[in-house]
Amino acid sequence: CLPVVVTPVGSLGEIVSDGKTGLVATSMAPNCLVDEISYMVENYEASKQMGENARDFVVEKFNKDKWIKSTINAYKEAMK
Repeated sequence: CLPVVVTPVGSLGEIVSDGKTGLVATSMAPNCLVDEISYMVENYEASKQMGENARDFVVEKFNKDKWIKSTINAYKEAMK
């Protein structure tokens, strides 16, 4: 599992938990991205852990069965 480095644009900073499931750069400046990517390369164990955490997050939050159930419940609520 690989961790991600994202820029603070849109909802990316809300999806990626900085230091837990990946890294959120402080700006979109190229040097900020270089710093974050360099950290990932130089800190293998931390990067590996962030990648595993990210996979766990995706499996938990974006589970197909949960989405289906949530969608069905939303339609049922809308029909009331």
